[in-house]
Amino acid sequence: MRWTLIALIAALIFAAVGCGTEPDGEPPAPAPSVAAAAAPSPSAEVVQTLTPTPAPEPSRTPTLTPAPSATPTPPSPTPTPTAISTPSPTATPTPSPTPEAAASPTPAPAASATSTPTPAQSADRDALIALYESTNGANWIRSDNWLSDKPIGEWFGVSVDDNGRVITIWLNSNALSGEIPPEIGGLAKLETLCLYDNNLSGGIPPELGGLADLRFLYLSQNKLSGEIP
Repeated sequence: MRWTLIALIAALIFAAVGCGTEPDGEPPAPAPSVAAAAAPSPSAEVVQTLTPTPAPEPSRTPTLTPAPSATPTPPSPTPTPTAISTPSPTATPTPSPTPEAAASPTPAPAASATSTPTPAQSADRDALIALYESTNGANWIRSDNWLSDKPIGEWFGVSVDDNGRVITIWLNSNALSGEIPPEIGGLAKLETLCLYDNNLSGGIPPELGGLADLRFLYLSQNKLSGEIP
């Protein structure tokens, strides 16, 4: 279509130019047909007058302004009713009774011969007291527990048997002075009497001869007189 239009325009121009320059009054050549003009001559100068085709206006794409979408407002949370807890009454703890410590029974002291003195034990105690008083016991070097309420088995230099009877007296080198009392003969179970190296004087009491269990008698280094019974 484009080339057909160009050929037509060129034929029209060529015809206009040819009419103005005909020689010798010759009749003008018949105008070529449109079909002949469709093929332009190579020597023909084609002058194309192009009418500028106005550039199409750019189509304006309408700018769509998005309508502000409504931001959905979240529904206000329905307040959940808070359950008010009613404090339950605190049970007052009942103090449990503290078990009383059972009193440990105090062991009864072993019955010694002197806890409840028998007449024989009392006689032994009296004989020892007489010895203490007769030989100036207050000036002895050692007189532990003598004349006290403690059992005579705990008196210094005295030992007793299982029945609490005096069997041994060891008071040598203990600053005894004076005479040996006759009450010493009341110690019926006496086995050993050791009174050497003291300051005893006077005679040896004959009551010592009545002591059947006496085996050891030490009276040397004193000022005693008389015979041994």
